Amino acid sequence: MNTNLDNEEIELLNSYNEGEWVSIATPQNMNKYEQIAKNTLKKKQMNIEISSEDFDAIRKIAQKKGFSYQSLVTNILHNYAVQNP
Repeated sequence: MNTNLDNEEIELLNSYNEGEWVSIATPQNMNKYEQIAKNTLKKKQMNIEISSEDFDAIRKIAQKKGFSYQSLVTNILHNYAVQNP
């Protein structure tokens, strides 16, 4: 067993190995989730200008969280768009 796993990951692995997981990979589900993935992966590019101070702050926050600054900005914009339809 991989010793880099935390307790929750070990518990999940044991559960899987004991056969407690059931596949939901029916043709209907596969079509549904394939469509969701296609819709989720549609992307558009945008260019914005922000102050150097804001850029540096975002980059530092992203680095602390282990993200790229692009991923952090994308996540912030997505959360805003979802919460303010």
